[in-house]
Amino acid sequence: MVVRTTEESMGFARVTRNIHTGENPGMKFGIVKARPGRVSTDQIAKEIAETTTLTKAEAKFAMASAMEIISKYVCMGYKVDVEDFGTFEAKISAEFQPTLAQVTLDTIRSIGMGFRPCKEVSERLKNVHRFFTDMDITGLQP
Repeated sequence: MVVRTTEESMGFARVTRNIHTGENPGMKFGIVKARPGRVSTDQIAKEIAETTTLTKAEAKFAMASAMEIISKYVCMGYKVDVEDFGTFEAKISAEFQPTLAQVTLDTIRSIGMGFRPCKEVSERLKNVHRFFTDMDITGLQP
């Protein structure tokens, strides 16, 4: 179950970039997401404890167990669906070769993990309150 709070909002800032490639190089203007900080496992466990019958320690242990189990299945190649949240899966980057005989496990450049939010979370992100914020970054435009 996805619980929406009235505190959900996301800050953005206008920026400039000097683009050197493409048909129209030069100064371009864009938008970036503000990074207000990080949320720790302790903070999430504390909020779980405040809204459930679990203690903070139990919530933290449950989260660690869930992440370990999700990681195990992703590392085995499975897609892991977390109901009302999204799907985790392994992603690879590999070099394509001119012949099938040249395709080996050594052509894999990297293996990582991807996440795709479920429809409800995607809608929540799409509809989050947006605002411009003051950020101390290079290229900030008023």
